Amino acid sequence: MAEPVPLPLPSGPPGKEPTSQPLPQPLPPETPSTGEELADPVARYRVLIERFDDDYEPTVGRLIRQSLLLLAYLAPVIVACFVGLELGDAFAGTEWTTFFSIGTHLACLVAELLTGGLVLGCMHLLRRVHSEPGLAPLLAASLAVLVVLCSCSSLALWWLLSLKDSTIPGPVVASRVLLPPLIDTASLLTITALNSQSLARYLLVLQRKEEAIRALAEAELRMREAEQAARNRQREYEEYREMRQRNEEILLQMLEIQSRGALTVLERQVRELAERGPSQPPVRERDLSPLSLMPPARHPTRQ
Repeated sequence: MAEPVPLPLPSGPPGKEPTSQPLPQPLPPETPSTGEELADPVARYRVLIERFDDDYEPTVGRLIRQSLLLLAYLAPVIVACFVGLELGDAFAGTEWTTFFSIGTHLACLVAELLTGGLVLGCMHLLRRVHSEPGLAPLLAASLAVLVVLCSCSSLALWWLLSLKDSTIPGPVVASRVLLPPLIDTASLLTITALNSQSLARYLLVLQRKEEAIRALAEAELRMREAEQAARNRQREYEEYREMRQRNEEILLQMLEIQSRGALTVLERQVRELAERGPSQPPVRERDLSPLSLMPPARHPTRQ
């Protein structure tokens, strides 16, 4: 049996014969892709603004987050103080009466405080390493030193707990020993995760960066102008010295020429006196001047 052929639907107005041409399909709406949206500055700014959800956070959530951040900042320092004092008491006794006891307590306390400080330092480096890739080696070195300090502190606590009571189970000792490093790590992660930035603060940071860039550019321009002015003054001083030296050389040459001319006139007069002999009257001193010894000018005679 042959399959029925579907009849074309009417596409014209009523009263006219239907046509077999298909109906025009509506064009799909133009939806820009993600790359086009990001290429548009307005779309990019809109996406950037939507990232700052701190302004939409309720007051209770903001207070809880700020409290947890404060606890995360203070926890490494507080734990470091207690652990340092406890290790100092275990190594040198509870009384601070001798220099050994004071030095041991201070050494343990400073080591633990530096461990807490490295936690905060690693947090700041983690936030800056995205914009400044050159800080990656410093971050790696800080993490390595932090691991070494935490290991030393954990070994000292293990020794202290085993010395006080050897009947404590191993898992309990391990949990007690690993508690300070875990608190430091948890503080680091908490600060990194909960430390958000509002849109107003972001705009303020951008404004400060703009002012800093403008100030640096102006300072660099002023420095270049000062350097150029210093070079100009140096060049002018060198040109003045060269001109003064040339003037002095010209003056010396003129004096030398004048002295040679006077000496030549005097020598000629001396030769003339020698040729005249002793019968001639003596020449007065004023007659020996260069002007008096010059021959008289001859005026043309009229015919």
